[in-house]
Amino acid sequence: MSLTSLPDLLSLYRKDTRVAQIADALKPDSARVQIAGIIGSSQALIAASVIDRMKGVHVFVLTDKEEAAYFINDLEALRGTDKDARNAKKAEDMLFYPAPSRSPYDPDGHHDGERVSRTEVLEVLMKKPEHLVIVTYPDALVPLVVSKEAMQKNTLSIKRNEELPIDTLEEWLHETGFTRVEFVYEPGQFSVRGGIVDIFSYGSDKPYRIELYGDTVESVRRFDPQDQLTVERLAEAVIVPDLQDEDAARQQLFFAQLPENATIWMRDMQAIGDAAAKQLKLLNETYDRLPEKEKHALPSELLATDTALIKGLLGFRKVFWANAVQHKGTGDNENFSTATAQRRDDNATQEKHVQVMVDLQLRPQPTFAKEFKVLSGDLHNKQNAGYTNLIACSNAKQSERLYTIFNDMEHEVAFTPLVLDLHEGFIDPELKLVLYTDHQIFERYHRFRLKEGFRKNSQALTLKELTQLKPGDLVVHIDHGVGVFSGLEKIDAGGSIQEAIRLIYRDNDILYVGIHSLHRVSKFSGEESGAAPKVSKLGSPAWKNLKEKTKAKVKALAFDLIKLYAQRQSKPGFAFLPHNYLQHELEASFIYEYTPDRKRPPWKRPRPWIGWYAAMSASARRKSRSARRSKRCAIASRWRCWCRRRSSLCNIPSRSKNA
Repeated sequence: MSLTSLPDLLSLYRKDTRVAQIADALKPDSARVQIAGIIGSSQALIAASVIDRMKGVHVFVLTDKEEAAYFINDLEALRGTDKDARNAKKAEDMLFYPAPSRSPYDPDGHHDGERVSRTEVLEVLMKKPEHLVIVTYPDALVPLVVSKEAMQKNTLSIKRNEELPIDTLEEWLHETGFTRVEFVYEPGQFSVRGGIVDIFSYGSDKPYRIELYGDTVESVRRFDPQDQLTVERLAEAVIVPDLQDEDAARQQLFFAQLPENATIWMRDMQAIGDAAAKQLKLLNETYDRLPEKEKHALPSELLATDTALIKGLLGFRKVFWANAVQHKGTGDNENFSTATAQRRDDNATQEKHVQVMVDLQLRPQPTFAKEFKVLSGDLHNKQNAGYTNLIACSNAKQSERLYTIFNDMEHEVAFTPLVLDLHEGFIDPELKLVLYTDHQIFERYHRFRLKEGFRKNSQALTLKELTQLKPGDLVVHIDHGVGVFSGLEKIDAGGSIQEAIRLIYRDNDILYVGIHSLHRVSKFSGEESGAAPKVSKLGSPAWKNLKEKTKAKVKALAFDLIKLYAQRQSKPGFAFLPHNYLQHELEASFIYEYTPDRKRPPWKRPRPWIGWYAAMSASARRKSRSARRSKRCAIASRWRCWCRRRSSLCNIPSRSKNA
């Protein structure tokens, strides 16, 4: 069997008889299938193979948020998506459905990122997709959601080239709870600037920009509110208001949103019931502390009961993972009623009566604890037994380190590296396949990654900072120099009214900067103790000359540094021994790899204080190499001195010794 790439691995499992048996068993309505012998990331591999054979809506209910996050990361890795979910392009047919991070009685609860992710899933379900994968966990299923009818009634679809009077659009936005602001930076906001309407829908992590020519929609696109640049051009924008309110009459179970032919994959039903009982108890305690209870809905009207959730599961196809981890419980078992216990027994009898059981008989990856002699022996034994050895590495650099380590140890080991970021390895005796992961071999912590949504925008937002400027504040335009902020003003730009920033320069010269050029303006951030800079003169070459002089000085400094390092390089130094497998093992044990910025010297990095981990990683490398030749190393103290010097230059508050 020849496996050299991820497509080969996926093709192998798509054709596997066990996967075919699972897919065939799920074809009847209300099918019940039990899968045993699933270990680690093989769960995502088997699920992905079944989904490829059987399209439709698949909902995966994992034990908790962490397990659900690792599972969807494995699915994304098997699909070949960017491993960093924060930067990856959103997959329309694979979504994460989280639990709300705040109480429904919290007045600021509508600003959390989980609320947007939940609404995004409901929006996609409203469109009745033919193929969709939803990954969630019990805590996310307990809160009731808005009904399909109410969502369709309160959702606005804006298509390109259709007629849409701007007055009608603005009236609808006000009626559905949107707030008009100067610039949008979080869901629930909109702004109108002439024929341009920016709307931040609750169903998207990026706002929409609607451009109108008269009453005709000329273009629809999504943009990044930080730099105002277009992210994606669309034919249609679906605007969803905040529908996750306390109106109990419009609430229903999440399962009511799913099509009748959906497939539910779960560990056990007891975990869902326990999550419902726990959340209802906590919300009752919060409700008892409210000052004006009559203004809020009862907790029982906002959360589903354990019995209702179990009934909501009836009728769907179900897949049970037989190797379910024993549920830890909630710590409130004494509050569970006898009826709840009876419900568990009844559902255990009803739902566990599966029609087909498939045992894959997979085994977990052994623990090597960075003992490469043990790993080498295990790979040799597996090869002699006819197994195909695969090692999934998070990046190509890790596979190079593995080859280097075995070469230094003079061990000839046969394995195929895959650039595949999976959570846990496994052994498949039936297919004679061994798949190990590099972070388990090197005992590296494996992080899960979920997109942060709009919260990242609200933390460091250029537009938000500019709206907080006061008249008289100093700002810097990259082309015209230091000016004085004089407020926002509407100007006539080519026949359309647009918002612009008004800057005053020397001799009362005025410069208007449109919203599409705001990335060229920044607030002046000089030393607080220093003297205020002189305001620049528009049309004067002074600012250009100042930039040229600064560039010349930087080049002169760089030339001196190159000359200094050339002199140091020409002098005889101490020759360290070449790296051996211990050095590569140390490097491979670091959690993070160098980014392009981290590969540059610290003083050339755009944000050097963030490179603490990378710099300490380099420090550890040098200490290890010096220790092997009994050489003293003062890198850590030099790093601390450099950090203090950079903190003073960058206005970064220094940390105390007790921090």
